[in-house]
Amino acid sequence: MSASAARFGRFELLARIGAGGGGEVLLVSDGARRLALKRLLPHLDGASAAGAFEREGALAARLIHPNIVQVVEHGQVGGVPYVLMEYVDGVSLHALLRAAGRLPPSVAAFVVREACRALAYLHALDDGDGRALALVHRDVSPSNLLVSRDGDVKLCDFGIAKATATTATRTVPGFTKGKRGYRSPEQESRAALDARSDVWAVGVVLFEALTGRRPRDDGERPSQWIAAVPPLLDDICMRARASEPGRRFGTAADMADALDAVVAAECVRELRATIERWVPRRQAADATATRTLARVGGARRWVAAATVAAAAIAIAAFALTRRAPPPPSPSSPPPPARSMAAPAAPVTAPVTPTVAVPPAAPSRAAPPSRGKHAHRPPAPAARSDYMPDPFHR
Repeated sequence: MSASAARFGRFELLARIGAGGGGEVLLVSDGARRLALKRLLPHLDGASAAGAFEREGALAARLIHPNIVQVVEHGQVGGVPYVLMEYVDGVSLHALLRAAGRLPPSVAAFVVREACRALAYLHALDDGDGRALALVHRDVSPSNLLVSRDGDVKLCDFGIAKATATTATRTVPGFTKGKRGYRSPEQESRAALDARSDVWAVGVVLFEALTGRRPRDDGERPSQWIAAVPPLLDDICMRARASEPGRRFGTAADMADALDAVVAAECVRELRATIERWVPRRQAADATATRTLARVGGARRWVAAATVAAAAIAIAAFALTRRAPPPPSPSSPPPPARSMAAPAAPVTAPVTPTVAVPPAAPSRAAPPSRGKHAHRPPAPAARSDYMPDPFHR
């Protein structure tokens, strides 16, 4: 473990897994294992938000089920609440559907059946004294269903779960109550909720897993888009998404039992193959995202500096090549003048030491004397077709 690694309390931060409306999820190490740590975002550090975050940790820590992400502990570091959870080596159903488009019918049925088992456990939870809490998740969506590379399906994110039989878990202003498109009709109208609200949401998840898109209305069947959807699975999806709660499955357990008849024996193997095909494995991260970004930023700065230096050298070289030749020195004889009518004959006689008299030319004013402070005419502009004036010395 590097001494300069970024830390959060006793945890070394390895990478950022994702973020939601209330917090960010980080891959961390406690020295012995890798875990997922969810902490409150800095802009939500108010007392109400922190209280809701702690209640989520306390509730999730009580949920022990193979289809629910296990919470190891919850607490605070420097006043920032966090929830420490098992790390699921896999991907969310949302990311899997974005990559693969849709799932085979038996695989989609398996994923939703496992989610229904998690919801059935949540809905039946009591307060320890035999009194039912009547918990409702209220945020069932593909983003909150994790699929591991071993084929496990786990429900997560209980930040807005509500105990409808008590007032222990209350709605906190500022927290989004479910995602648009997955909220049941009674949730949209802010009517009383029960377990059938989550059944409606998981029915939407089933439709999306089968077709790759969300339904536009309650009467839309998955088979209208995918002909391979079995009629029984088509009917299960329609019943779960009935607009009237009384026409849905009474419990999530009833829906899980109905899906048993559709789930094929080889669906777990097929689910693993789907993940391996569409979702590359996360590379091991030995450094934090912050340090990695710092190295990338430093590299970019070096590349930018080298590019600017190379451009400056190229411009200077180009300017030197385009510079006009200097005028002849006053002490050197001027080059022989050529007649405009005919080319000059080659010189055959030796050049005498006397100064050659130039041929007749249009009269021009004598140049001013070149005293100490005499004005020197400006050099002609640099041009590719410029030739020095032989009379200008």
